[in-house]
Amino acid sequence: MMSRILCSAALCITAVLALTSAASAQDLDCSDFDSQDEAQAVLDADSDDPNLLDFDRDDIACESLPSSGPAQEETEGEAAEEEGVEYDETVTVKRIVDGDTIRIDPAVDDIDEVRFIGVDAPETKAPDCDVQPYGPEALQFISDELKGEEVSLEFDEEREDSDDRLLAYVYINDEMFNEKLLEEGYAQVYTVSPNDKYEDRFEEAQAEAQEAERGIWGLSASEQDQLADWDNGIGGEECEQEETTPPPPPTPEPDPVPEPEPDVPSVTQTPPSNRSAPSTPPQSAPSAPSSGADCSTGVKDVPVEPGSKGDRNRDGIACES
Repeated sequence: MMSRILCSAALCITAVLALTSAASAQDLDCSDFDSQDEAQAVLDADSDDPNLLDFDRDDIACESLPSSGPAQEETEGEAAEEEGVEYDETVTVKRIVDGDTIRIDPAVDDIDEVRFIGVDAPETKAPDCDVQPYGPEALQFISDELKGEEVSLEFDEEREDSDDRLLAYVYINDEMFNEKLLEEGYAQVYTVSPNDKYEDRFEEAQAEAQEAERGIWGLSASEQDQLADWDNGIGGEECEQEETTPPPPPTPEPDPVPEPEPDVPSVTQTPPSNRSAPSTPPQSAPSAPSSGADCSTGVKDVPVEPGSKGDRNRDGIACES
């Protein structure tokens, strides 16, 4: 087998002539080329294809070989752009809030909640709203990929939103996760100026997911109408309000049980009696103390004038017992 011959993306004429000349003397196959462009140059020089480089006869030689043309150069350019990213912070994801929001440790500028820039995933925890279609799937995906992992943050022009959250492009293993959410159909593009550094890339990633009908792009029209409307061809004006059961009316307090009244005998009025009430005998006035007492008569405790007969201790009581 002839030695492998290299050819630039410009399809060097000299190389084409050399390969064509060698082909007349020795067979070639796709393993003799470093790129599809080299094999294509040989096929273009001899459309009869004596080496069977175009085995499926679609005028494209050795389709399994990589291309060195503009597409490859563009990929290399994107890789160079990724490598040029300077991360602002490196943190650990400690909790997943929803499909586009995480909590980090340590906090940055005393803020531990991060909202992904440029994307919007279906809601799972919006106040007063039902869970939106594909919201649980997006939440599970980001949880599986990021929870507990070390990630890097890249900020744009504005670092915080009105809800006091950090706004960032989030990278894991040097891959931007914002873009991955769009590629896999877990979110739609949501650009808020001035944070629009990667808007074109995000639009391309979303277009790829739309074409493949991945994630939210594979939902029914009625389900897509329940998502937010960010001018991507889906969504309604408001989220569907959560159905809530009205609280039951308060239970009335029971009436107090009256306390039983004590049994009181009934009083019947009787006609007044003609009989007069018995008279009380008048109280006799106390007698004046005597001038003495004869204790031999058996009397006891007789009031007397102090010092008189029978009052030995002159206390006014004679014949004290």
